[in-house]
Amino acid sequence: MRSGIALGLVLVGAGVLWLLSAADVVDLGVRTWIGVLLIGIGLAIALTPGRHRALLILGLLVALAGLPVLAVGDEVFEGGVGESIESPRSSTDLEPFRHGIGKLTVDLTDPALPLDDTTVEASLGIGELVVLVPEDTDITLDAHVGVGNAEALGQTENGVNVDLGGISGTSGRQEVTLELHVGAGNLRVVQR
Repeated sequence: MRSGIALGLVLVGAGVLWLLSAADVVDLGVRTWIGVLLIGIGLAIALTPGRHRALLILGLLVALAGLPVLAVGDEVFEGGVGESIESPRSSTDLEPFRHGIGKLTVDLTDPALPLDDTTVEASLGIGELVVLVPEDTDITLDAHVGVGNAEALGQTENGVNVDLGGISGTSGRQEVTLELHVGAGNLRVVQR
């Protein structure tokens, strides 16, 4: 079997899985897709004699495309790309904020926004997440950065699997819980 036939079989197999996933017969996440494709390409290379230039290039491309997903997770494909500023005006606007790649700013400083006893969730795949909180608000923080830097509540941590947590104080007029996640990049919580 030549590498062209093997490549064709890998693509047919991926197409069948894609069709089954689109028809909701199977539920495959992005990480699973990358693994299935790499296994299929690897088997095609291992089981067919001859040169495998096309398969090697395809395998390399799939692996390179998959690295951000493996490091960051599926959220790299959630939300948008570029810069996004979210400025909620009411409690109904406080749904989870999601962004794929770029900069996401969540501005919670509107004086009319009721933050007391609320939870604000925000996640970013790759880039910078900035959350602006009013000065007179106590913060309960649960923040995670897969790879990068986190700066909040007077703490700064960087590296791999960075976790920041804590409470900012007990003298504010309102209390908000922040649940923040960045796959790769920077996370900052700023009170102003």
